Amino acid sequence: MNMGSIRSGQFSRSDVVPPWGPAVFATPGIVDTMLQEIALGDREPEQAWLDAVSKMEKTVATWKAQHPDWDPPDC
Repeated sequence: MNMGSIRSGQFSRSDVVPPWGPAVFATPGIVDTMLQEIALGDREPEQAWLDAVSKMEKTVATWKAQHPDWDPPDC
């Protein structure tokens, strides 16, 4: 799982971990929970993904609201 972004049509790897990353990617995190729900057959993939995206957006917004002076590094 290589993180980064696309710039000018090229993938640019980034080793900068966002401070809210553990809540999203740790075990158990939002992504792990989503994958488990799908794998166990409890959730339809599309709905599980939509719910996970909503939780990620809320997690990021909450973290940023609690740290208003945070300035993201240049990546």
